[in-house]
Amino acid sequence: MKTIPLETNNPDIRLVEPDVERDAALSVDWLRGELGRATLSSMGVADKDNRPTDIEFERERVENFIERDDQLNWMIDYQGKVIGSIWVDLEQVGNVPAPAIHIMIGDPEMRGKGVGYAVTSKVIEYLQKERNAGNIYSRHLTKNSGASNLLGSLGFEKLGEPYTDEDGLEFQNLVRKEGEPVTQEVNSQPIEVEVAKPEDAAGVFDVQRQTWLDTYPNEEAGITYEDIKKRLEGENGELVAQKVDWWKRGIETAGETRQVFVARDNNKIIGFVAPGIMENQRRIGAIYVLPEAQGKGLGGKLLAKALEWHGHNEDIFLHVADYNQNAIDFYKRNGFEETGNKIEDTAAQKTDSTPIPEIEMVLKAK
Repeated sequence: MKTIPLETNNPDIRLVEPDVERDAALSVDWLRGELGRATLSSMGVADKDNRPTDIEFERERVENFIERDDQLNWMIDYQGKVIGSIWVDLEQVGNVPAPAIHIMIGDPEMRGKGVGYAVTSKVIEYLQKERNAGNIYSRHLTKNSGASNLLGSLGFEKLGEPYTDEDGLEFQNLVRKEGEPVTQEVNSQPIEVEVAKPEDAAGVFDVQRQTWLDTYPNEEAGITYEDIKKRLEGENGELVAQKVDWWKRGIETAGETRQVFVARDNNKIIGFVAPGIMENQRRIGAIYVLPEAQGKGLGGKLLAKALEWHGHNEDIFLHVADYNQNAIDFYKRNGFEETGNKIEDTAAQKTDSTPIPEIEMVLKAK
């Protein structure tokens, strides 16, 4: 169905009408590469339907999107470049009630920049104001923690138990109940970064857990969601209490050689950084921001606090997964450069997990 362009709260991000020639070419390009097909796989597209396509097929598909009466479709425009799509089913499809929102960000480099939050909140607002929507629905693969975190941050709750579709994929339906207000910012007040307290340990670990599950599974590196979950929680959750206690002890004993800073939103920890001196190096250590809070400058605030703690008289190092290009680009924008050193993930051996390939970066002393 033909839609109207929508402006989000972020001037870089807009929702635009589908265009047959532009979007057909983009679809062919996305589905030609492994990352595009991995995106569709994470959304629940079965392998038999997830394969390279051709321009004529994609033209027909986009034309169908525009002409159909039971669906609203927008393309996601980021700084003048289409990077994905968001659509609303106006009638029930399969097990999912209507209206139901679905989103796909086809460009992996755009994930973690707050795009999903900005566009989904705008579509929710549109449905409420222009179409008098009551409950709004969605669904995600049960193993897709990124989608779960995003939709949860926008007020969606689990609807019923997980179910398996005809392709053997397990989904969780969600509902955003009528009357829930739409907020397009994590907090209207500036979020300050402060020294962590011992009682923050569980919140710090929860941020680490969510961001690891969202960031580190990688098919090319052979690292699965289950690998990461096992490293964090153990086979049956037995490591969770140990991890929380480890963070608590680290916060309690912080001092000249290490510190933990947290970002708090309405008493909820939404990000943290843990700078320290390790093996005679000044390091940034862990720095993580909840997926739904990313793209709003919080990572920059946390990094700035860590750099302030270290000072600028010595080189400052960090380790980052070699496939986490978003993080690598973020650090480069803040003055870090790659050293060429690869880092051995010795911690993986403790849980018999697949190692995360890491590289070293450095910010030179001034």
